[in-house]
Amino acid sequence: KVALQSGPCLGGPPGRGWGPVTSVSPSAIAREVMAQLNVTSGIEGLRAVRDATRIQWPSRYMEDLDVAPYFSAYFPDDAVVRSPPADLWAAGAIHPRAMLVGGTSKDGTAAFYGTAPTLGNIAPDPAQLGDAAYETALKGAWGAAARAVRAHYPLSRFGGSAQAAFVQADADAYVLCPQTEAARMAVAAGVAVWHYEFSHFMPSPTAPGGGCDNGVELDV
Repeated sequence: KVALQSGPCLGGPPGRGWGPVTSVSPSAIAREVMAQLNVTSGIEGLRAVRDATRIQWPSRYMEDLDVAPYFSAYFPDDAVVRSPPADLWAAGAIHPRAMLVGGTSKDGTAAFYGTAPTLGNIAPDPAQLGDAAYETALKGAWGAAARAVRAHYPLSRFGGSAQAAFVQADADAYVLCPQTEAARMAVAAGVAVWHYEFSHFMPSPTAPGGGCDNGVELDV
């Protein structure tokens, strides 16, 4: 039995999906980390490093979206995942008897990476509101595809909120549609599938920008 919560690590925009997509070898990164620490004896050498805080994954793989887009710093590894998860699902190589899949209605990458326009309720965030802010945010996130994304997610569908429109487009692209794709592939392989979605949010009456939700993404 398998549960997929808040992203199945497959699908999404080509080359930018949430999950392992980069061709960089985990062993190559391990060698880079050990070279920076002057470690030559593998795991035993790393254990001998007195200050464990110095043993760090290279920051560019976690912070630079041009190097490793949206959580793709989780690499396929022959010891754990031999191929990108999407390839394994499509080939029927992941075959649970039953699967529970779901997430939150606004889940995605926008909150984690700070790419969504902000309301300005919490200092020092600026108030990025309206049409111009939405256009700028879309171009920054989607580049040449911004016009097509905007056509499908016009502000008129979201009460004029640049935040709501941007976050929904991001959530659909990186989590909600890919998890539905995973569910469909599982059904095609004869797997029993249950699907759910959390969408409730109760804003805080005293703390602007705060509240009780199923995931922080709901309060962007």
